[in-house]
Amino acid sequence: MTAVDRHLIWFRNDLRTHDHPALAAVSGAESLLCVAILPPRLLGTTEHGFRRTGPFRARFLIETLQELDRELRARGNRLFVVRGQPSDVVPELCSRYDLTDIWYPDEPGTEEATEVSELTDALHRLSESTGRSVRMHAHVSSTLLHSDDLPFQLEQMPRVFTDFRKAVEHVWTVREMVNTPSGLPPPPGDPDRDNGVGPVTRDSVVGESVSVVWGIPSVEALTRESAPEPDPRAAFVWRGGEGAAKRRLEKWIWEQDALRRYKETRNGLLGAEYSSKLSAWLSVGSISPRFVYEEVRRYERERVRNHSTYWLIFELLWRDYFWFLAKKVGPRLFARSGPRRVTKPWRYDREAFDRWRTGNTGNDFIDANMREIAATGYMSNRGRQNVASFLARDLQLDWRLGAEYFESMLVDYDVASNYGNWTYAVGVGTDPREDRWFNPDRQAERYDPDGSYRRTWLAELR
Repeated sequence: MTAVDRHLIWFRNDLRTHDHPALAAVSGAESLLCVAILPPRLLGTTEHGFRRTGPFRARFLIETLQELDRELRARGNRLFVVRGQPSDVVPELCSRYDLTDIWYPDEPGTEEATEVSELTDALHRLSESTGRSVRMHAHVSSTLLHSDDLPFQLEQMPRVFTDFRKAVEHVWTVREMVNTPSGLPPPPGDPDRDNGVGPVTRDSVVGESVSVVWGIPSVEALTRESAPEPDPRAAFVWRGGEGAAKRRLEKWIWEQDALRRYKETRNGLLGAEYSSKLSAWLSVGSISPRFVYEEVRRYERERVRNHSTYWLIFELLWRDYFWFLAKKVGPRLFARSGPRRVTKPWRYDREAFDRWRTGNTGNDFIDANMREIAATGYMSNRGRQNVASFLARDLQLDWRLGAEYFESMLVDYDVASNYGNWTYAVGVGTDPREDRWFNPDRQAERYDPDGSYRRTWLAELR
């Protein structure tokens, strides 16, 4: 790296400063522009008309961006947030500030891959017209395992999770975390003055050609809905940002010693402590999977190593598995027939779907879970498996309706985990038990024997 290197970091789902490969790599640059781009796809609607980013996730995302900005300011930089197409915004910034390098995290979704492809083409055109080339650097920041360390090529990745897990555990490699310097290069020029960046979002223009909106938006600006208030029945309320993520991990593992019994409590439905509740922070990259892994290993050294400590790492491997699966199968993850190309007699019945969505199916266990997600943006893993099975197998409805609704509602939405889990649960994914079906009555007897969970969310049962 030379003193004339001028870098841009394009933040996506890597919204943190710790264990961040790009931030660690640019310390010797002349200048650094940190940009989070909110693309139109994030603000639009799904194929079946659901808002892509609902109010729960929007609030969490905004809080995350605000904290990332504070963390970057503490290191001598700041975060610039812009709504627009990456292929429009980044080349204009490259031209304005004569940038030499672009850093961005690799992402598993097809739309995310298209954004990178379009940006690469746009930068090639910029190079042809100006004679200045811009280097692009992809980095891996969302997974526990680095893609280069897998014991197989992605095309030969085992289809079944158990085979994937055994293969990677046989040659276990988790890289050490990288250190972010306490001081970062400053932004180039004066982007505040040049682009009208400020605390209040407003229409602006980058250069002379690209219409965008600068600044961290409000929930209303993103969703056209008011910011949701915490539901008094919710046992846990997420707050965005890496500080909140680290505090939760510290409290759950060390103060409450909850990791010791995680395997026994993980199928819980009520309360804040039956699971780590790290999923939302992991989904936007506010906490590094490697940071979680290192804390588990430290807990094993200092307190206890048992099935529960292994199980949290096991769950991180599930995240990795779906991430790599999404990269491997591409558009098949979102197809009606799924990765296995299975034809099912699903139907489209909006009235039946709306009864499922609003928690009015007549099955109190399903209805309680659906009312919880509507009120809080969250549902337990046990609940998600049950409502997915009920939608696709009991109601015989197209599973993509449910997956898209979850995409809109979940505070912890993650493209690979959401669609991977849905295809797995409804029999078109990689589950070796193709006819898996959850009997909600038996599930309620086992996991909510006294009915406390159902009474919490169903007023008619109180």
